[in-house]
Amino acid sequence: MFRKTLLLTLVGTLLPMSALAATFAGGETYALGSGMRIDGDLYAAGASVSVGGNVTGDLYAAGGSVTVTGAVGQDVVVAGGNLTLLGSVGDDVRVAGGQIAIGDRIGGDLVVAGGMVHLLPGSEVGGDLIIAAGQAVVEGTVKGKLILRGGAAVLNGALTGPADVEVEETLSIGDAARFGSALVYRASQEASVAAGAVLGEVRREPLPERMRPEKIDGGALVGLAGLIAFGKLLAALGAALVAVWLFRKGTQQLVTDAVGDFWPMLGRGFATGILMPIAAFLLLITVILSPIGALTGAAFALLLVAAKILSGILFGAWLIMAVKKQKKPEATWQAALLGTFLLHLLWLIPLLGWIIAGIFCTVAFGALAIWARGILKPLASS
Repeated sequence: MFRKTLLLTLVGTLLPMSALAATFAGGETYALGSGMRIDGDLYAAGASVSVGGNVTGDLYAAGGSVTVTGAVGQDVVVAGGNLTLLGSVGDDVRVAGGQIAIGDRIGGDLVVAGGMVHLLPGSEVGGDLIIAAGQAVVEGTVKGKLILRGGAAVLNGALTGPADVEVEETLSIGDAARFGSALVYRASQEASVAAGAVLGEVRREPLPERMRPEKIDGGALVGLAGLIAFGKLLAALGAALVAVWLFRKGTQQLVTDAVGDFWPMLGRGFATGILMPIAAFLLLITVILSPIGALTGAAFALLLVAAKILSGILFGAWLIMAVKKQKKPEATWQAALLGTFLLHLLWLIPLLGWIIAGIFCTVAFGALAIWARGILKPLASS
């Protein structure tokens, strides 16, 4: 009963109903050929991901290099180092990475964060465009609002709606720029406007104190934040893969115990998570037992880190088991990649996403606490 309830909650929170027929793929490289088609959603992760075929549902992808040339019927969520999106998208797009290029029609909103972002000529955003980048070049068409924050920007396309731009360095407006509404910008110097540009109202406002060059050391902070978030995701994926490859037997046992005893593990994890730091603090304030308090605090921190890694593997193994109706969970590399990636997405969904992700982290913490107790008990009695 619990498994069915939680699965339906996840489906309503993170996945559309078509995800019950979703395709999960990953490895060092993954490629969907141009003549192929996925009916439903596609979840792909790997060092190199290439989607040349069509996806009728949503596309979720993560990798060092991600290239999408096929059409996607609904939403796209992508994170990676080098991202190239050259296929049409029916609904919204959310991407974060280092080098990002987008070159086809997007039916809904586009939200992008990266080091270098380029909206290529011929591209079109049917909704709003929100960019946070070190450098941004907009040469396509934007039907909705443009909100841009970053280091430097070039606007050389058609903007139907209003534009709000704030850059640390320079704003350049090219010959092909066609603005149908007002542009409000904040920059350290006057915008450079080409002779052929067709503009509406253009208004420059003072650059906020935090964005003035003398107050900032380095490049665009917002773009850097996107890169840091992507780096955290890559680190989590790498740690999960190390766990299932180097510690396969132990990881499998932890996942099996956690799924088989889910509610008790949740209770143990919650209780241990509260009592352990309290005990560490009380021991630290004593003189004689302070070394034990320090060790307890260090052990608590290590268990938290391990639980964050295990929770992604646990979530992926549980989800695959539930969707494929397997008898027991399997701690495979596919479960590690899928679960870690989706759990990161859940943390981005306020309230309900936080609750679901928190439950799996707490269960993982409980399983690790029981495992640690089993190791320490013989040592304490000897």
